[in-house]
Amino acid sequence: MTQDALPPPPTVPPQLEYFAPSAGSRRLHDIARYQRNINACVVGAIAVSPLLAEVNHESPMLNWVAIVVVMSTIVTAALCLFRLAMALYDNKGTGITLGILALIPIFGLLILVIVMGKATRVLRSNGIPVGLMGAKHVPPAGDIESPR
Repeated sequence: MTQDALPPPPTVPPQLEYFAPSAGSRRLHDIARYQRNINACVVGAIAVSPLLAEVNHESPMLNWVAIVVVMSTIVTAALCLFRLAMALYDNKGTGITLGILALIPIFGLLILVIVMGKATRVLRSNGIPVGLMGAKHVPPAGDIESPR
């Protein structure tokens, strides 16, 4: 073999075919996930409400089960609402304030409607279809398109 038969060495290193997830795609993924979690908690609370209607004083175990299920759905929904508010608003103080205000019984419903409405607007403005239970399909946080 001669020296001339070898190809010349590459001058530019080859580019990798993967890209780090952007902050925007991660944010959209979080917004969609927390919105779906909140919707699941609301459906769970509605499903448990007949159990609460049937609570009587003759079955204390059923009373405790109903109370534990309802409280766990409320706490989970409040935590997801707090995380959703933190993902939606650039000002972290606004997210924290809305998360705390969501714990007030009647006022929390108003906060829930406001935050969920903003989440739906953000997802739809980014081309993600949103149905009754939240975003229908959100690409995973790492699946973003190549900048080429």
